[in-house]
Amino acid sequence: MKKSKTNNRKAFWLGFMLIAGTTPASAQETVEIQITIGDGVVQTIGVDRDIEELDFLIGLGLTSITLPEGLTRLETLSLGGNQLTSFTLPEGLTRLTSLDLSRNELANLTLPGGSTNLRYLDLSYNELTSLTLP
Repeated sequence: MKKSKTNNRKAFWLGFMLIAGTTPASAQETVEIQITIGDGVVQTIGVDRDIEELDFLIGLGLTSITLPEGLTRLETLSLGGNQLTSFTLPEGLTRLTSLDLSRNELANLTLPGGSTNLRYLDLSYNELTSLTLP
């Protein structure tokens, strides 16, 4: 698949912004997040398993994202301003307190039962017809 200059810039920007996530000093293991940008360009990002904030994936034109299981320290997840039509939050994110999915194209969303610490949830500017909370 041919990558355009725009997608190369997004991939570079994404790689550069990876340092914006907050990780404890004890982080040792890396996991992979798979994303799809606009016209089907798939990227894989490596992040520390102990990352606490994923706040650098805003407004990148993501059409899909797959988060791995095991991000048990994750407290903040910001995916606003993308083009997500579906999103699955993996089980085990019991520390998650802030989730921003605003300005996407979501029609339905189900949060897993372990999401009981969630204090901030932004779903504005979506096309929601169904929402299931824990």
